[in-house]
Amino acid sequence: MNQTPQSEAGDGPEPSKPATQADELGAIRDLLFGEEKRQLDGLQERIEDPGLHAQDVGRVLPQAVTLATTENENLGAALVPAVETALKDSVKRNPARLANAIFPIIGPAIRKSISDTFSRLVQSLNQTLGHSFSPQGLRWRLEAARTGKSFAEVVLAHTLIYRVEQVFLIHKETGLLLQHVTAPHIRHEDAGVVSGMLTAIRDFARDSFQVSTAEALQTLQVGELNVWVEDGPQATVAAVIRGQAPLDFRTALQGAIEEIHALHGAQLEAFDGDAAPFETTRPILEPCLQIQFAEGTPGGKSPALPLLLLLLVLAPLAFWIAQSTVTGRRWSAFVEHLRSEPGIVVTTADRRDGQFVVGGLRDPLAIDPASLLEEFKLKPDKVSGQWEPYQALLPEFILKRSEALLQPPSEVSLEVQDGRLIIRGRAPGSWIAHALAQAPLLAGVHAIDATGLVNDTLAALASLQRQIEQEVLFFESGLTLKEGQEARLASLAGGIRSLELGARQTGRRPQVTIVGHTDASGSDDQNLRLSKMRADHVATLLASRGLPQELLESIGVGAREPLAPDATETEPTRHRRVTFRVRWLEEAVP
Repeated sequence: MNQTPQSEAGDGPEPSKPATQADELGAIRDLLFGEEKRQLDGLQERIEDPGLHAQDVGRVLPQAVTLATTENENLGAALVPAVETALKDSVKRNPARLANAIFPIIGPAIRKSISDTFSRLVQSLNQTLGHSFSPQGLRWRLEAARTGKSFAEVVLAHTLIYRVEQVFLIHKETGLLLQHVTAPHIRHEDAGVVSGMLTAIRDFARDSFQVSTAEALQTLQVGELNVWVEDGPQATVAAVIRGQAPLDFRTALQGAIEEIHALHGAQLEAFDGDAAPFETTRPILEPCLQIQFAEGTPGGKSPALPLLLLLLVLAPLAFWIAQSTVTGRRWSAFVEHLRSEPGIVVTTADRRDGQFVVGGLRDPLAIDPASLLEEFKLKPDKVSGQWEPYQALLPEFILKRSEALLQPPSEVSLEVQDGRLIIRGRAPGSWIAHALAQAPLLAGVHAIDATGLVNDTLAALASLQRQIEQEVLFFESGLTLKEGQEARLASLAGGIRSLELGARQTGRRPQVTIVGHTDASGSDDQNLRLSKMRADHVATLLASRGLPQELLESIGVGAREPLAPDATETEPTRHRRVTFRVRWLEEAVP
């Protein structure tokens, strides 16, 4: 039993031995390599941490860019796309910033460009005048007429020392055209074909005479043209020259090919047939398009005196031509304006015996052509008009003629649409009858639309009719009217008289029927007789007030038409009455 505890106690220390050894080894490593380990950990942290890595790159980037720019141009070429993209994005976001940045240089550059352009224009004008009016210039004009060449070509042949008309940039190994610039107004063939032919000719000359590549053909003459060639390691510049260029022009060509190799050497070495990257060489090649004229011409004299004499002779002629030209333009503008005027058809417009003559067809309602002469600054005594009257079928003229013929009241409006005369508003019946009779006689009117026209007379007659038919006269008993009915009878007579007078204006004739009524207290026969007597009595009273007897008729209906369907006999006097009806007979004969 004593062994078991001893065994357990003896097993306790055994596992701690490896841990102690590992700690001791770690301590030894820290003593020997602790500093190096910390440095390695720091380097790993810098590499793995993007922020620290960016700070390290930022500290050395300016020096790296400076060194790369000094040693070679690869960095600049690599940064071009990024810089271009950055500029494009900047302009899109805030164009004012870039504009403000280049403002100090863009203004002077524009002013210098304009000044140079005007200087060249004045110089060209002076040269043209000198060549045109000097004796030598007249001889050159005769030469141009004799040879069939233009005057400019003859002047150029006599005054031009040399002019570079075209410059080619050709890839040396393949003979393909990389860039081509030409002087203004120069006709040229396909630049690619020319470059290929030039390469072939140079190869032929080198192979035929067994010369080295460095001794290739430098000059080629074709008629009046010379071709000067300057070679570089990977590219060739060829200039097409008219005339005799000075030798120092070769220096300009050499400088151009050297600059191209300096800026585009990598693209030339890696050329795969795509000439697009060499578009940026144009600013290098264009200065080679030089031109030089002779400062003076042999035997030339000052053209001042001949020019003055010529001006004295030509001044009156020039003044007359100018006046005629201005007047002619005014006349043409006047005629064109007349052609655009509605209601005017110009058939003749010419000049006869110093007079302008214009004529054709004119609607009387159109504008008077003579009233336009002052606007176009033409003298009335110099213009004669010959016009034949006609009726224009334009809507505005049909409308004017309609208004002149019909003279509509203020409340009536007229409109013309597709040959239809549309009449709207309110008007008396007499005017409506006149308008409907006269409108079809108007030229250009094919139909009349009067659906929007209200007849004031008919409306008044309808109102009077309603008033008369709403009138009721009541009786006490027998033929005795109730108190107060006499005044209503007088008003009724006036309304019937107005109805009869208004009906005459429309050609109609009214008939007023007086209907007598009774209560139901008597027999039917008695009621019919009494109701008829009441109607006759009212007709007599109305006739005594001046109404024509034939305008009135009377009937009796007894108690068959009570005042209301459910009326009772509690108020029998309400049924003792006469009512009125208006009907229209055939049209009255005037």
